[in-house]
Amino acid sequence: MTRRQKRPERNRATGRFRARYFAVAGRFWRRRPDGYGLLIVALAALGTAYVLVQTATYGAAVDSASVTYMSLAANLAAGEGWQDFRGYRLLPWPPLFPVPLAALGPAGIDPADAGRLLNASAFGLIILASGFWLRWPPLLVG
Repeated sequence: MTRRQKRPERNRATGRFRARYFAVAGRFWRRRPDGYGLLIVALAALGTAYVLVQTATYGAAVDSASVTYMSLAANLAAGEGWQDFRGYRLLPWPPLFPVPLAALGPAGIDPADAGRLLNASAFGLIILASGFWLRWPPLLVG
């Protein structure tokens, strides 16, 4: 004997049927006994530690864009404004990466080390976000 599925409810205000993924998403936020969230957090911490260990000896790879970002961060921390090591104003570069590098400057952290820490933490956050995104049930509902 099969169970009969409930018909979708209509929204009284709009008259449209309620989407199925809202009901599924409500179940996602309940406590999970399987430990998936703990696994994802552990993988993100391991990924961050891996990047920090691998870049500890020789540092991260540096190219011309990295030099521009680091010099811009050093100039921002010194109060010289948005200019790179040549004295040019920052026009073709995105400004959001040097800002956290410059914010760590007054704490005594070199811009190269700050970039290493920022990239490692971004790698861990990407692992964390993608792990929870893959587990989100509306994406798995066919």
